[in-house]
Amino acid sequence: MRSIVQFLRRVLDDLVNFRNVDAYVVAILGVIMIVLGVLNPPDNQIYLLVITAGMVILLFRETAPPSKEVDLDSVLHTRRSYTPLHEFLQGAKTVWICGPSNYNVLRDAALQREVLDRGGEVRVLLQDPEAESSMAILRQQLDPTSDLDHDIHGALLLLDKMRANNGKADYKMLPYNPGFSMLIVNPTDGGGYLTVEFFGFHNKLIDERMHIVIERRSSQYWFEYWTKQYQSMWDASKPRPQ
Repeated sequence: MRSIVQFLRRVLDDLVNFRNVDAYVVAILGVIMIVLGVLNPPDNQIYLLVITAGMVILLFRETAPPSKEVDLDSVLHTRRSYTPLHEFLQGAKTVWICGPSNYNVLRDAALQREVLDRGGEVRVLLQDPEAESSMAILRQQLDPTSDLDHDIHGALLLLDKMRANNGKADYKMLPYNPGFSMLIVNPTDGGGYLTVEFFGFHNKLIDERMHIVIERRSSQYWFEYWTKQYQSMWDASKPRPQ
């Protein structure tokens, strides 16, 4: 029963996304021919029904996705494979950012030029520097070349300027960091995409971190999972005291 449900879901998804439409049309016509042939069988043409049934089965098998092993190295990346920020943000209307400081992203002119200057909206979550226990953990967890306190201070200065100059830039302070950072582009858009980077444990270099890029069109489930994670963190965070 489960396999039938999965098959029907795959057929529906193919039709919604206009995949294998020609094969399905021919297969459906074949099924209709078989049903009509069974209800009113033609004289001495049972072989035609058998051949038609075989063609229908082959057509449905052709629509099945190929079963092959996933090349994880093409999915899981290091920082060396990051797309330049100005390219990653092209066409962005809404950008959600989460990280210990986000300093490298915030000081990149692409965020202002590609998003805010074009009427876009930016949300930022960063570590609350007054949450001492979380700060102590992050100082040990992040690579030793990071100056977390300096970066958070610099990020707050940049964010205050953005918020003062543009009403569509806002930020909140995370009570603790979940061990990953995120950058989400157009979270409610059908063409949205995001990247999640995991800190690991005592990486010596920031380049050693692993990240994954997820497009809504490739995996709606996981795209929505991470956008909901961000929204939950946003709701649980607090604005910076004025």
